[in-house]
Amino acid sequence: MRSVLSLALSLLFLAVVVDVSRRFGAEERSPSRRAVHVVASAKGRLLLPAWYGDEQILGDVIQVEDANFSSRRSPPGLRVVTLSPALAPIDSRQYDLAASPEDRAAFLERCGKAEPRTVLILATRDDFRPADPVDVRRLQEAAEHLGSRLRPFDSMPASWSLVCMRIDDAWTKLAEGYSTESGVIVAFTIDSDSSRYRAFEGETMVIESDTREIQLHLELEAAAEAEDASLAFAAVGGVPRAALYLPAPSDPEVEHARAVWSDVPLGSHPVFRCSVGLQDGAWNESNGVVYSIVVDGKLVAERALGVGGRPIERAWEPWEVDLSPWADRAVRFELRVAGNGDASGDWALWAEPTIVSGTSDND
Repeated sequence: MRSVLSLALSLLFLAVVVDVSRRFGAEERSPSRRAVHVVASAKGRLLLPAWYGDEQILGDVIQVEDANFSSRRSPPGLRVVTLSPALAPIDSRQYDLAASPEDRAAFLERCGKAEPRTVLILATRDDFRPADPVDVRRLQEAAEHLGSRLRPFDSMPASWSLVCMRIDDAWTKLAEGYSTESGVIVAFTIDSDSSRYRAFEGETMVIESDTREIQLHLELEAAAEAEDASLAFAAVGGVPRAALYLPAPSDPEVEHARAVWSDVPLGSHPVFRCSVGLQDGAWNESNGVVYSIVVDGKLVAERALGVGGRPIERAWEPWEVDLSPWADRAVRFELRVAGNGDASGDWALWAEPTIVSGTSDND
């Protein structure tokens, strides 16, 4: 029977790694057999990242033993790594399924005939669904042809990863992961003896929420404009956190530094959450900064540190902003930082900027 794992998310439980590996001891494997461990991670646009051990995975990464295949600098879409019947990587390609008719045609062709025991490892990054319903239907049929039963092209954003093997004249799913709420990672150890997979129905992981809360992680790589920003693991008051580093502009002609995300989907009762602070070492130099949140060109909220005689707190300051006027819409979302004259020491940080929807008790 197909194994389905429905896993709950919470504010502290960002993502789940399910290892559905089938490991075989030395006593079970003859000298002519081998096993290859593969990992496939996927993450939809602005969804919370997945964790693999102590490492946060922000995009699609496919690992075959010690070989890594990633498309962090490639267009959004679907990464496919092909293993030969001997379980050796022979091809890696990124398909921009949403925007490229040529890539869609090439992917559909790739899903066709293949040598027995060929393995395909798939992982998505950002948006991968085309606008045309006819193209969506064809891709859904291709996913089913590969053994998927999760209809990964139904909605966006979504994360989808799949490992499948060609057995005789059909593809057999070995492992699959899917979520519309976070990144997913599946891991599987493939045995070269394909006969053990003839009646194998595959392992399936679905990440679902047991609440109506949805989180969008404002990652830097998804920003439409972020020339002024960078990622940092920085401390405020001696407490280090992952943060967006957005210092005030040093050019007096520039009003503010900013990071911008376009088409950010907000659900019901959306709330922006983060913590702000000036990086350790800046307090004696900075004469204050102003943090601003702008939605569709409208200033929604401001917070000043060290401005107007207010001392700069040597600690992270939690900040929560109600975005209900823009509920159930896609918006342009901006984080801005402005200096207070001299920009020296204006090392402004935004820790874990996240939009949470569906938090009202009445929802």
